[in-house]
Amino acid sequence: TDLNISVTERGNLESQSDLRVICEVDDVAGDGISGTPIIWIVENGSSVKKGDLIVELDSANHVNRLDSQIIDVEEAKSVYIQTKVTFDNQVTQNETLMAEAGLQVELNELALQQYEDEEGGTFQIELQDVELNIQEAKASEMIQQTNLNGVEQLYKLGYRSSGELAQARLETLKAERSLATALSRKKELVAYQYKMKRMSLEGGLASSKRTLQQVKRDNDAQYAQAEARMIAAEESLKKEKELLARYRSQVEKCKIYAPQDGMVAYETGRSRYEREEIRPGAAVRPRQPILALPNLQRMQVRTTVHESVLDQITKGLTVSIRVDAFPEKNYSGTVQSVAVLPDQGGLLSSDTKVYATVITIDEEVDQLKPGMTAVAEIRVD
Repeated sequence: TDLNISVTERGNLESQSDLRVICEVDDVAGDGISGTPIIWIVENGSSVKKGDLIVELDSANHVNRLDSQIIDVEEAKSVYIQTKVTFDNQVTQNETLMAEAGLQVELNELALQQYEDEEGGTFQIELQDVELNIQEAKASEMIQQTNLNGVEQLYKLGYRSSGELAQARLETLKAERSLATALSRKKELVAYQYKMKRMSLEGGLASSKRTLQQVKRDNDAQYAQAEARMIAAEESLKKEKELLARYRSQVEKCKIYAPQDGMVAYETGRSRYEREEIRPGAAVRPRQPILALPNLQRMQVRTTVHESVLDQITKGLTVSIRVDAFPEKNYSGTVQSVAVLPDQGGLLSSDTKVYATVITIDEEVDQLKPGMTAVAEIRVD
């Protein structure tokens, strides 16, 4: 018949899922304590269910920090609201200033067009008035000259007095003066006032256009500043809210609940500098392991194999496992991993080495505890 060729090694039981519970609470600076004190912790070695409270840390300093942060968030929110209102007002003000500057440009353009319109502009109306005054002055001068000629003829015949002749001459001089004034008025209007008025209107139009550009640049600068202040206030509020959420989470993390079913195993210091035991009153640092929750239903054997049989041991080989505490029961297992390098702490001699090997128990178990001695019979052929 076929004979089973096997390699037998001794090892210790451990959980396949040895979940460590660590301190996720920050150390509050300035409280005079290095770490966070433990108020209460579940008894070492007791069994717990997922969701049970297993550790409670002192949250007083964290609550005070949370209360202070709530005030900081409200202050940051007030600053953000103020900067948001200022930004909205700046947008409205920019629109108003641009509208006013643009309207002034349009009014100046219309004023220039109105003055220079050849069919009915202001200049044409003034010119027509002057032309009419000239025509009236010419007619009046002609009438007065004709009247003067008649008076002179009648004066020579003795029908008019010298006083009437002088009066006729005076009226003629007035008419001539009115005509000369009307002609001068036309020259002044055409040669000087037209140019001056046109230059004034064109200058006003150019000035309003420059003002429009200046208003636009000023608006862009004011908008950018208001927007930058609003964004800075918004980012500050965001950061304060993030801190608030973190501090609130820190308060919540002062109560630690079991992430899975298992047996509580207090963490022990791994060096001579970490010898403070886990107990109520002891302070734990951030990221410091507090306890472990091994899953006692899924166990594995950690053992070593001699280098002489290393080439025969591969992942996936079936294993028969017997626990010294319960010798009457055999468990079926599987080789899960074999170390590539030898175990530096397991030297049998100067030339002989062993390699760490993990064998998982394929079935759920009960009553088995981590650290129990087990014998693993690995079927290699």
